[in-house]
Amino acid sequence: MVDEDFLRKIVREGEKYGMIEVYVTEKNTTTLDFEKNEIDSYSNKISKSLSIRVTKKRKFGFSQTSDLHKWKECLLRAVKVMRASNDFDVELKISEKQKARKVICYDKKIDKLDFDDILKICFNQIDEAKNFDNRIEIQKLGFSKGIDKEYFMNSNNVFFKNKYSSVAMDISVKTENSIGQEIHTSRTLKNFLSFELGKNAAELCIKSMNPIRVKSQKLPVIFDYHSISELFSIILIPHVCADRVQIGRSLLKGKIGEKVADEKLTIIDDPLIDGALVSQAYDAEGTVSMRKKIIENGVLRNFLYDILTASREKKESTGNCDTLAIRPSVYATNFIIKSGGIKEKEMIEDSKKALFVKFVIGTHLINQISGDFSLGIENSFLIEKGRWIPIKRAMISGNFFNMLNKIEQIGKEKRQENEVLSPVIKFKEIQLIT
Repeated sequence: MVDEDFLRKIVREGEKYGMIEVYVTEKNTTTLDFEKNEIDSYSNKISKSLSIRVTKKRKFGFSQTSDLHKWKECLLRAVKVMRASNDFDVELKISEKQKARKVICYDKKIDKLDFDDILKICFNQIDEAKNFDNRIEIQKLGFSKGIDKEYFMNSNNVFFKNKYSSVAMDISVKTENSIGQEIHTSRTLKNFLSFELGKNAAELCIKSMNPIRVKSQKLPVIFDYHSISELFSIILIPHVCADRVQIGRSLLKGKIGEKVADEKLTIIDDPLIDGALVSQAYDAEGTVSMRKKIIENGVLRNFLYDILTASREKKESTGNCDTLAIRPSVYATNFIIKSGGIKEKEMIEDSKKALFVKFVIGTHLINQISGDFSLGIENSFLIEKGRWIPIKRAMISGNFFNMLNKIEQIGKEKRQENEVLSPVIKFKEIQLIT
């Protein structure tokens, strides 16, 4: 059984060798997959993981096991790794005890969902899609439910435990010459059920029918939630992480206090929002989570830090350690783009001519250092005086950091499907390649 006493036993044993950090996760995951209208697979898996990090002066070692009974072997492996490792450039530290704010990310209604409940939810979404238009066919549907528990303790008697719930669905539909996809993830059942997943996928599919080929051109672009959150996640977030900054792999190095984006852009990293997808009271090192401004009215205000990167600059960690396995390891929590003053519908209706991009393809080919990209686009449209014109698969190219300085409008409504919580954003120009 995982409890405070179990973690304390490991810490006490490990303190013979150095400072100890222990992290345990228990994951209970249920998945249900459909192929067309038929159930393809159903599974329920329970997994556990024990991670131990040993730190002494300028060295550390890490080890992990899925068998919690073998914690002693795991500890000794971490010690061996530590002794064989090279020294870091600074003395390594672990988190101190601090009071944290409670963050709620668990919904017992998700926990109580059984097979019949899940089946009903899935068929409701299938019916919702098919009822939207009789030409709609279901390609795939995937449902997942997760209940996760985490426990942490270190040699400074920092202890926490958390419980998380999540429910997610991905649905793909098609007609004779078009496809439509929608995804949604939530920590509460109420939020999830209020989202019209099947209908949205069907509507996108019908709207995408009979696409036309258009000429290559430069024009304004509206990025939907899915595409803009991917671009911010893959390109911008690494550039505000102190580990990248300190080794010179960030274009934002040395630019604190300088203008790096259009003044319309404000970004906050906030892990303290109840029910958000990447909320947490503590980070992976046991540092208390905190809200911090990253970009304010286009001006770069802060980078994100774990304990090691903060120590190098004689600062305090911002509570953004992602894992004990790697040092340093920095990443964002809820990366929130502040809303603008225009509704998405108004933004589209006001556009004389613009490209609307729902999904981008090939993000693994983005140059993460320069921000240059050439990406395929899917379910994309020319918007002409509020009219939607579906276009055949094409590409877009540009530089993300240049784009940040050419924001035309930011929408009011926000959505979160990964760590980025974003509104729809319109930029002044993009190169469309056909």
